[in-house]
Amino acid sequence: MSNFTTPRIYTCLTDATNVNPTHYQCYSVEAPTSETTLKLLRDQFGVSEQVKLGRAVMLCAPTIKNNLLPWDRITHYLCYEDRNAEPANRKARVIDQLTKETGIELAVQAPTVLCVPSLKRLQQ
Repeated sequence: MSNFTTPRIYTCLTDATNVNPTHYQCYSVEAPTSETTLKLLRDQFGVSEQVKLGRAVMLCAPTIKNNLLPWDRITHYLCYEDRNAEPANRKARVIDQLTKETGIELAVQAPTVLCVPSLKRLQQ
């Protein structure tokens, strides 16, 4: 994810060819309870301050889809409960391989998880 230093205007893509083609399969996880407070989170939907993150709830792994290897096979995402970030209350049109050229209209509400780029090692 890019660093957002100022709010930017994003235009709707006509197709999803300009995005990272890696697919991720996300798994629910059991993790110890923890709490961290982040001073500031900013993305294209808004800004939240003093965001409390809870325990890890999902691990997302790069995935082979239809025999196509992931572009990035190393980076995983560990996702944490997002307890008090500001709701976006915005509308967005998303285009991906499943929605083709028409896209899908979404009502973007409150964040539920913050996914952090991570490295993973399988245990025996």
